[in-house]
Amino acid sequence: MALLADYQVCAASESNSTSSIAIVSSSIRYLEDFLLSEGLSDDVRHITHLEIRAFILHLRQKRCFEARPTTHPQEKLLSGHTINTYLRSIRIFFSRLLSEDIIGTNPFEKVKIPYQNAAGYHRHVLPRGVPQLHHGPYAP
Repeated sequence: MALLADYQVCAASESNSTSSIAIVSSSIRYLEDFLLSEGLSDDVRHITHLEIRAFILHLRQKRCFEARPTTHPQEKLLSGHTINTYLRSIRIFFSRLLSEDIIGTNPFEKVKIPYQNAAGYHRHVLPRGVPQLHHGPYAP
């Protein structure tokens, strides 16, 4: 994506850490590779919630280290934690584009990022005021 370099300059000028910038940059490259492999436009103005959801499904089927040329891919799939990190990083990029008036809407406005911790368990967050049960099959 042509705007990735602009994001990197803006983020660096605002004292974002180099590791944060690197995570966002690699996540955007993964999204770009996916879009191009599917024959879709990588123009940020044409990316919608539908492409983001398709990317989530793609990530859920992707093997660990598949994108690293120096490491052999493993049989296990990407963890929920890794997928969550990629998606949060891409959302940061699109939020920046929105704040800079480069795009009119953020495709993540209609996408709920699935939460999974590193162990693969979903965390259920209850609304305020709803008591959490401490018994039964779903007790923490």
